[in-house]
Amino acid sequence: MKDKKLLLVIPTLGHGGAQKVITELAQYLCENNTYNEYKITLLTFRKENAPIHPVNDHINLIHIPVITGESFSIPKLIACPWSFRSIVKEHQPDAIIVFQDIANFISILATLGLKIPLIVSERNDPDFYNGASLRKALRTILYPAVDKVIVQTSKIAAKMPKMLQGRTIVIPNVVPKTIMRAQTAIPNAQGKYVILCAGRLVPQKNHLLLIDAYSKLNISDSWTLRIYGEGRLREQLEQKIAELGLENCVSIEPATKDIHSVMSSAHLFVLSSKFEGFPNILAEAVASDLPCIGYRFVSGVPELIEHQFNGILLNQDQYNDEKLAEAIFSLTIAPEKRIEMSKNCESVARKYNYQSIYHAWESAINSLLQTK
Repeated sequence: MKDKKLLLVIPTLGHGGAQKVITELAQYLCENNTYNEYKITLLTFRKENAPIHPVNDHINLIHIPVITGESFSIPKLIACPWSFRSIVKEHQPDAIIVFQDIANFISILATLGLKIPLIVSERNDPDFYNGASLRKALRTILYPAVDKVIVQTSKIAAKMPKMLQGRTIVIPNVVPKTIMRAQTAIPNAQGKYVILCAGRLVPQKNHLLLIDAYSKLNISDSWTLRIYGEGRLREQLEQKIAELGLENCVSIEPATKDIHSVMSSAHLFVLSSKFEGFPNILAEAVASDLPCIGYRFVSGVPELIEHQFNGILLNQDQYNDEKLAEAIFSLTIAPEKRIEMSKNCESVARKYNYQSIYHAWESAINSLLQTK
């Protein structure tokens, strides 16, 4: 097998599903050599002193200083394609794989004329980005220069420019294996049942909807709500909890690296997001055998929740606190249904196993390397 150099690119390695996927993909390529021996360089737009998701010691981690704190430095962002191009010329990768559309646009501009195979990956539903119209125009203008576009669901694939349909590949995220299984009919050590949600504390995840839905239920004596995550809306969410008088039964917990342990002591998972790409946290919940509630119109959710099989799918017109409260309540009063849904999670998770998903990634990469 020949050594092949790959450059993987993502803006940051902070909290988020895309960050988890790219670090796991990099690790897989380091450790599994179906086609080639890979030497991996991982490029970010911010110096990563302590990445949330560990980076393999064999991976060369480098950065272009574009992001300061949580915001872009506009002058550095403008200069980023030139810095990016210098790094590409220095490292001479055999292929480049880029995650998230801002990085995608920059990578296309930076590599024009270099004739290096380029894969870009959309990691969220493009209709819901800030400046969605501008980003759509940039995809139409710039994406024809790429060799492949990777998306996570057929719903998002359909939103790519028509000229790219033949170069667009659907590769969902992995539903991980776990030995820590939820016991959905047994209360925790405090004699309580737990409704769980996790994700960045940002408007996209709409935790306010879930808190409002919980407030409509008279279940605080037996069911608590725990939301795990970090983000700029923490103070607003805590204020909402206080206004509703829910401090004793609703909590905002810090983000945790041990989410499987948290899930093993929960009884129901709710994803209240307005949009997603392929929600990793929901995949983690399915892997932990948790009955789940989510929305049919959110990309990735119908792939992971089969209605009344391992959870409940709500429709667009049910995206309100009253309907969500009804769905939650229907499972809180039905332990036998929760047990049945929990048992059904395994067959859903099996469709998205680690080997098949990352082998699909490696096959996509290798198909480009063969034509180089």
